[in-house]
Amino acid sequence: MAEDKATEPQAPPVPAPAEGPEEKRSRLSRLNPANLFRKETPAAFVEEGTRLLESRSLRQATAAFEKALELDPEFAPAMRGIGLVTVARGGKTNLQAALAHFQAALKRDPFDAATYNTCAMVYEKLGNANAAVLERKK
Repeated sequence: MAEDKATEPQAPPVPAPAEGPEEKRSRLSRLNPANLFRKETPAAFVEEGTRLLESRSLRQATAAFEKALELDPEFAPAMRGIGLVTVARGGKTNLQAALAHFQAALKRDPFDAATYNTCAMVYEKLGNANAAVLERKK
């Protein structure tokens, strides 16, 4: 004698949570053909950070430079970028903090003339003309 198996009614599938605008943008950016070949390299994040800095999106620029440093903790252009963001924030304390970022970048790339010039500009803003002259001579 065959057993009758009672089939239990199945509950309808649970719908996926609604996709917010940030998730939708992220999903769409992954589908964008221009992003299919984009590599996540420190240089790419520095380029993005520089673009964001130029548009005065300081928080996002900082995040891009920090991502570059996550990928390569010794990447001098990312250190310089964080210094530039810090300068853009203004104020004496930020200018002094920016110098630390520039000095760290110069330890890794002692031939970066742009960073020496930026240091000189910061020293001038801090009122230290002698240090500015020394930076320009390097």
